[in-house]
Amino acid sequence: MRDILAAWGQADLPCTHHAARENHVYRVGAPPQFALRQHRRGLRSLEQIEAELTWMGHLADQGLAVPRPQALTAGGLVLDVDGQLYSLITWLPGVQLGQGQRPLTLTRRTETFFQLGALLAKLHQLSGPEGLDRPLWDSEGLLGTQPLWGTFWDHPHLTPQQRQAFLTFRAQAQSELAARALPLQLIHADPLQENVLVQDQGLALIDFDDCAYGFTSFDLVTPLVQRLPNPDYEELRAALLNGYGQRVDPPLLDLMLAIRCLTYVGWVKDKMADAAGQAMSGRIVRRAVSQVETYLART
Repeated sequence: MRDILAAWGQADLPCTHHAARENHVYRVGAPPQFALRQHRRGLRSLEQIEAELTWMGHLADQGLAVPRPQALTAGGLVLDVDGQLYSLITWLPGVQLGQGQRPLTLTRRTETFFQLGALLAKLHQLSGPEGLDRPLWDSEGLLGTQPLWGTFWDHPHLTPQQRQAFLTFRAQAQSELAARALPLQLIHADPLQENVLVQDQGLALIDFDDCAYGFTSFDLVTPLVQRLPNPDYEELRAALLNGYGQRVDPPLLDLMLAIRCLTYVGWVKDKMADAAGQAMSGRIVRRAVSQVETYLART
């Protein structure tokens, strides 16, 4: 990666592989100073990545704890090497709020979720520059004929009854969102526990790869999805909303929570090639079925 880092004037810094998720991420420096992202081919265009980085820079300039994009020595924010795209951002210290299906180990859980609500409120208040090239997590992107993360209603492991419940909910949710006419604005769209860092001075947000124009309530329910099995789920949800500080209609939150669970059903369809993927798919489908059935029973 030395030649790649040279484009930012950082060729002398050590570089080690850190993680492989949607993108490959490398730690640059010892201790790490930057994160080098090797973007997955075909996932985002150069213009979309530049838009993501532009918003991150705007948020960092406004004092939000997010990575700051680094400009290339020749100008610009994204390096294109024969169609392979790279970007460099500052490395933020901290410990992930949580990981995967593991129980939370936080000692001050409700306080941390209160802080997360306040962080998301600030993110939404700052919004961002107009006209950035980012996906639309609107009603069509969530529930339309070709949702951004896949057609959740044709997951191969659904029973006929589950599929019908998903379709019934989909039609009802589309009608609900149309009636509410919620505004769209830039949202993080993926503030999962893995993307929230606990720092000495508070919380930070990383991984803006999915940032989009969407509903603010979508950001609020995303960290709650992973905590649905927790005995103290209601306490954590209340703390998050208290930290957010703006009234959120509980039925809207329940609706968006079910929608968010369904997005993962579409997302997991092409990740079931091995036993681990199959197990993950099973958890995701069961969670979505539970939320959809609960919502339909209430309405």
